[in-house]
Amino acid sequence: GGQRPALLAAAVAEAGGFVDKYIGDAVMALFSDPADAVLAAKGSVEGVQALDLDIGIGAGIHLGQLQLGTVGTTQRMSCTAIGDTVNLAARIEGLTRVFGNSVLPSEQTALAAIRSSCPMGLGTVRGRAEAVVVVEPGSPPDGWNEAFEAWTDGRFAEAARGYRGLNDSLAERCERLHASPPKAWNGVTRM
Repeated sequence: GGQRPALLAAAVAEAGGFVDKYIGDAVMALFSDPADAVLAAKGSVEGVQALDLDIGIGAGIHLGQLQLGTVGTTQRMSCTAIGDTVNLAARIEGLTRVFGNSVLPSEQTALAAIRSSCPMGLGTVRGRAEAVVVVEPGSPPDGWNEAFEAWTDGRFAEAARGYRGLNDSLAERCERLHASPPKAWNGVTRM
């Protein structure tokens, strides 16, 4: 509802970013420092979870160059950011539902902004041929790396056991893949 955009905008401002635009009950925000973007995403998730509304929230974060300027026509113009960086961040947000976590930076972002990160997987997103590596901020819990390696190697039953209790969305996904294995598996989630 209406509380969510205000919470998201407050978390963005507190972390030193600015809201580029509102998109329904979501926001697109820009930051000069990727660590601030991760901080804002975590603050947004915590703020929305504190409302106890039983709604999901996801943040896709990607570091890169973009174009910032005025777009539109003489009848309607607006200032916004465009470019591959913006598109990829939006597509990564969509991967939060696949990987079952709320804050999902690209590996490129994590390398620049996060001291430790937990590998979530590789995914292809609409509009890009190459896979994107996504991570979760923070150190991997015990057993995570083994489950991740089993998953990327196509040992789905082993991966499901390893993910159980750590990330139930990935555990269930691995169980589905084990029950109906793909013809060719290279560890990449196709969207």
